Amino acid sequence: MTPKVRAALTAPRAGAPPGDLRAHLHKEHDLSEPHSSAARVLVIAPTAETRRELSEALEAFRFEVTSMRPPHRLDEAVDGAGYAAMVMQVEGALGRDWLGTLSRIRDSAERFPVILIMERIDARTLIEVLAAGACDFLVRPFKPEELCVRVATLVRNRGRAAADRLEFNGVLLDRRSYAVHVDGVEVRLTPKEFRILEVVMLRPNAVVTRRELLRSVWGMEFNPGTNVVDVHIANLRRKLRDADARVSLQTVWGVGFRLVPSADEAPRRQAN
Repeated sequence: MTPKVRAALTAPRAGAPPGDLRAHLHKEHDLSEPHSSAARVLVIAPTAETRRELSEALEAFRFEVTSMRPPHRLDEAVDGAGYAAMVMQVEGALGRDWLGTLSRIRDSAERFPVILIMERIDARTLIEVLAAGACDFLVRPFKPEELCVRVATLVRNRGRAAADRLEFNGVLLDRRSYAVHVDGVEVRLTPKEFRILEVVMLRPNAVVTRRELLRSVWGMEFNPGTNVVDVHIANLRRKLRDADARVSLQTVWGVGFRLVPSADEAPRRQAN
């Protein structure tokens, strides 16, 4: 850890008790929660020194950190990486390329919170970055613990929001609005179809039995001896297929169903 980061983390602060400031902040902001301690944070900065200082500060607060220089297409570099948050240092003016990158991350399946670090910011730029998708910003100089607390808060809030949303391979199910989107396009489902999709998305790649579906969707503890499940499964499959969803609702004969990535996903991506 660099002397600058170590000094900032151990320096006393007005209103804070004596001792290690990290311990105080862990207690005050609950940074020791499992989802916080295991959270992966991506640090983007143009210089090695800045990447090192930001990474060391976040690692001191138990984040798992990956750092890199700004890639040519940041949205492609982070696709599927599973980051919980991103800290991005912006040098100089915030150009359209940066705003476009923020917008693409906001609209992607990842949708993780982004904190911008800037040398200065005016009212117009602030409006632009927030509209583009940034969740927070810091203007230099700032204390490392302030960055860590802001990251922890965003990660914690994202975890709470995620409980209302299920995502799998481009399919997004919002349990609050009862809406389903496939790669950003809404797909209209009946209440029963929505509930079936919700049940299988809670356990992707795992088999959900007919009995589980009857109990969860229809409230039945027995098999009524009809094809009610098969009819709704067939309708749901058709709607997902018509929407070009990159998932497949497979039948496991004699057992139930499971939601998996579609077999033709790779060829379709290559064709596009």
